[in-house]
Amino acid sequence: MKKNENVLRSQAPRGIMLEKPVAMCLITAEIAELDALALVQNRLMFDMARIILHIYYTFYYFHL
Repeated sequence: MKKNENVLRSQAPRGIMLEKPVAMCLITAEIAELDALALVQNRLMFDMARIILHIYYTFYYFHL
C-alpha cells in the first residue's frame, strides 16, 4: 500500500497549539544572530526561537 505523499504534516509535537502564534519583536542584530544559530544547528529560525525560549524559561524557573 502506497502512502499519500501530499498529506501535510505539522512540525510541532502532538498537543502543541498552532492556531495562536506568539510574535517576537527582534532587532536586526538579534534576527541575524538567530538566523546564524539556526543555520549552524540546521534548523528553521522559528524552531531555534522555540528552543531558546524553552531553555530560558527552564533556567528561569529552576533558578528563582
